[in-house]
Amino acid sequence: MTNTHSRIDWNSVRARLERAQAQERAPADREERLANVLRARAERLANRGRASTCGLERTRFVVCRIGSERFAFELARVSQILPMLPITGVPGKCKEILGIANVDGTLRSIADLAALVNLPSQATVAGYIIVLRSGERLLGVVVEAVDGIRHVGSDSLTAADQAASESIRNMSIGVTDDHVVVLDAVRLIEQVAVLTKAGGKQKRGSHLVM
Repeated sequence: MTNTHSRIDWNSVRARLERAQAQERAPADREERLANVLRARAERLANRGRASTCGLERTRFVVCRIGSERFAFELARVSQILPMLPITGVPGKCKEILGIANVDGTLRSIADLAALVNLPSQATVAGYIIVLRSGERLLGVVVEAVDGIRHVGSDSLTAADQAASESIRNMSIGVTDDHVVVLDAVRLIEQVAVLTKAGGKQKRGSHLVM
């Protein structure tokens, strides 16, 4: 009787074992890959959120001066910055309103920023007019000088000191570390609109244009 000894193909056995082990590991590998993908996605979203927040927190402002005091308006609210223009007074105006000026062919009301924040008036032939915008309303405010544009982070602003005038406290967004008072152009324009109508002091046809 002849015995036939079959040879075992160990390479084939090893291959089958490896395939079986791979199939057993597959679910765990898929879960790990999914976890890695979700983790990476979460990190991207978190970083994008931080970048967006930083962009919103740092805003460009126009810095101006009245005497030794410095103020700032958000650049997005500044329509124009002009050298001083001839200003025509109008009957019955209050002290905060200097009158009207021809700005690019349109009559605009011009206010004295110093008077609005209860500082001695600096309205002279020198200086600048900053034209502020709130929606469709435009208002020129007279300042002594314009120092330029700077970035301000909202986290660097503190509330106006109690020693500041009530007008500044009502119109300010905050104060920087180096004492620049950031004013809200929208509130300022609203305040001037109230002043021009208060008590019916302005006569019809006075041309105070907001």
